Amino acid sequence: MPKPRRGAALAPEGVVVVPHPLRVRPMGSLLFADDQRSLREEPGALGALALLPDEVLMQILSSGGARELACCACTSRAMRVLALSEDLWKACCLEEELAPGEWLRYDPGGWRCTYRRRRGLPAAPAASLGATHYYYSDVLYAPWHCGTAAIPPRWSRFENVPRVAASGLSVEEFAARFEAPGQPVILTGLASGWPPAAKW
Repeated sequence: MPKPRRGAALAPEGVVVVPHPLRVRPMGSLLFADDQRSLREEPGALGALALLPDEVLMQILSSGGARELACCACTSRAMRVLALSEDLWKACCLEEELAPGEWLRYDPGGWRCTYRRRRGLPAAPAASLGATHYYYSDVLYAPWHCGTAAIPPRWSRFENVPRVAASGLSVEEFAARFEAPGQPVILTGLASGWPPAAKW
């Protein structure tokens, strides 16, 4: 099992939970918090936009580009949490057209750092708030948790999906053995003759 980083906690089942860098927590954590105030509800945090749920705010922010996200991040601590969402910066990176033969190289610092590096901008400072309250949002926390939680090796120790060589399986046999009964299968060797497989 991976060694927990400083500040990380072990959830049930041994999953290593890394704290969100912008103090985002799932909504359920608000029920057990000593301080029931959320960063979202600070006076003037989101202004009139506070009436909208996070899902809608994220949709609005996704309609802009990197410049708009950077400007929004400067308006308030709550808006900074929303505007620095990895999903929004990932979309900015993937929407940009690559030059012929250019690869999109992901920066370990995240999608915002990836965007800045592609533009030749200096490295982004670590995202932080300096806030005392947490931002409670399942919309923001779930993707972060899914992308950073270290899964215990024992969960994947046993393989219960059969592996079948594609070269020895006809279409009719596949349909009868796997498709009709809804049985999952891993087909191996499908890309062995594909030229890019040797280059990657």
